[in-house]
Amino acid sequence: MKRAALAAVAGLAALATARAAPAPVPVAPADAFHADVARNVGGDAVAVGRPGAPAPAGAIRFGAGGFDDWLDVEAMRAGAAALSNELAKRRPDAKLSLALRLKAFDDGLKPVRAELARLSANYVGEFVVAADAHARAFFAKLGAPLKAELVDADAFAKAPPGGPDAKTLAGVAQDLQGGAANLFFYDVEAASPAIKAFAKKVAGEGAVVVALRHTLPAKLDWQGFLLRELRATRGAFNEAAQ
Repeated sequence: MKRAALAAVAGLAALATARAAPAPVPVAPADAFHADVARNVGGDAVAVGRPGAPAPAGAIRFGAGGFDDWLDVEAMRAGAAALSNELAKRRPDAKLSLALRLKAFDDGLKPVRAELARLSANYVGEFVVAADAHARAFFAKLGAPLKAELVDADAFAKAPPGGPDAKTLAGVAQDLQGGAANLFFYDVEAASPAIKAFAKKVAGEGAVVVALRHTLPAKLDWQGFLLRELRATRGAFNEAAQ
């Protein structure tokens, strides 16, 4: 009887503890990059929803949903800090762990900021062909450090979904060969077969080609992915300068 009573008491205590444990705060991220940041900043204090899914009641909306907002380093950092502060209000029990997580997030940004500083210090006024919306956003949102001049922007911005026609591409290739531009950036994940073929063609003719990506790989966090893209950019600038 005593054992049964003790078991019952232990069960009730465990149930009370489980009921007392604060629930994770739901977060509705705008995209996979904001979802990654929310998980890294929030830890066990958050339940991160599927990017773009309807937000449940009481959820914190994280990210404005603008095109390629994740490229704006300082805006992402400000958003992470705001998220951490709101989580601390809703989960005061997790305040210390949230502060430590935000510090770790900031530490992860140091290599990204250092890479941007290297680009800003060493490359001014590079002439670049940006073949699609993601490539143009890459330079627009990181524009101050990268300091690049976009060449033939209208040729791609005003082109149909498959890309510019053959005559227009021939003109772009001539610009790349003649020195009007020295680098060709494109989103390899979204590029049409024609643009991929063009990238291969101009690379074979000596142009420096950078294949950007817009999808977060499973084994990289946001900082690591952006750092990889920035290092590829610096390597391309180095190659073009030789």
